[in-house]
Amino acid sequence: MWKSISLVVLGVLLVVGLAGSTPPPADARVSPPISVFLADDVTEPQKRAVEARLRAVPDLSELVFESREQAYARFAELFEDEPAMVEQVQPEDLPESFRFTLRDRAAFDRTVAGPLPAELRELASVDDVVYPGGPKQEQESVSRCVHDFPALPAVPGMSTSVPLDVRVMLDDRISEADRRAVEARLRAVPGATGVRLETAEQAAARFRELFADVPETAGLGRPELLGDSLLLRLADETAVARANDTELDVELCRMPGVELVSIPPKILR
Repeated sequence: MWKSISLVVLGVLLVVGLAGSTPPPADARVSPPISVFLADDVTEPQKRAVEARLRAVPDLSELVFESREQAYARFAELFEDEPAMVEQVQPEDLPESFRFTLRDRAAFDRTVAGPLPAELRELASVDDVVYPGGPKQEQESVSRCVHDFPALPAVPGMSTSVPLDVRVMLDDRISEADRRAVEARLRAVPGATGVRLETAEQAAARFRELFADVPETAGLGRPELLGDSLLLRLADETAVARANDTELDVELCRMPGVELVSIPPKILR
């Protein structure tokens, strides 16, 4: 379902704001925080360069650096009732980041609408720039959304059964209009035989069933950690291979309200 438990947890952290991407303040005049997540191999000179660039942002109010250890401490506090989950994550699994706020909401709006987010994302030392209230495609990179399965070689004795469901995980804030747009795009995929909604509650029940024998995952089978998904059923293996050979996953990831796209792997004969 996912690449690893750590990836699931990191996704949760980005959504709930452990590293600074908290929901917009109730007072619309106050600047929400903007988080700049650093690359795993960032060097000290690169960190200083990012900090210097951020200190030059007009109307800067506060700039805070958060180390991996500080992020982990906040994570452990956030999930103190889920010790099994905490045990699956180490400080090195979490990114370092800078979090900054601006003088007021007007300054925030000018900054996120300007060239700064794109400029920061172009830096090799920056993994992503995240802020609340902005367009989905500006807050998360498409690469994080695409769940990339490699093609599998045919192996004697291996089951030739190919999963036929394309899974599109939805943001819990997706509008009804955006959800219908995603569903319409899925129905237009060649070989589509149907699209159905799997609710967060259904996904949680399925997760608990799949991982019933893995006690370390007990705390992850909760609806609030999973969310709703649209499942596209493809007609056959040929349709799966065709979907793999297109940019369908990237196209879907660019649609508002889409969190993750998973296309089954094709088998190389």
